Amino acid sequence: MISRLRKTRTVSAVSAECRSPGHRQRRGRTFVVRDHIILDQPRRLTWPFQADEAHGLTLDGLTARIGREPAISIVPEGLDAPLEVEVRRTDQVYGYAGPCPVLRHFRYDCRQAVPAICIDWQIRWE
Repeated sequence: MISRLRKTRTVSAVSAECRSPGHRQRRGRTFVVRDHIILDQPRRLTWPFQADEAHGLTLDGLTARIGREPAISIVPEGLDAPLEVEVRRTDQVYGYAGPCPVLRHFRYDCRQAVPAICIDWQIRWE
């Protein structure tokens, strides 16, 4: 039996500061993506964030980083349940035409089954 899933996602820009006027890269900008998930029965949930391996993927606790200076960081906040994270190879990707880069993903997993969860993903350009 497939459990029904009710999910809402809200995205908001928190800051829009640039290091220099006219700079095309939006360093210092933070997006907050709120996932609010309610299930009919408890489940272990997973969130993958995919990136090109050539940019470099690193972990520091629950903080994931893509690239070096400048980098994009992904930080889960406001956790209702404990998470664990690891870097894995992405074996199959849809939507690319031509040669596909080697992709990996940060995989965030709930350590326990949950009936509902609300997580704010802070995505920052550093």
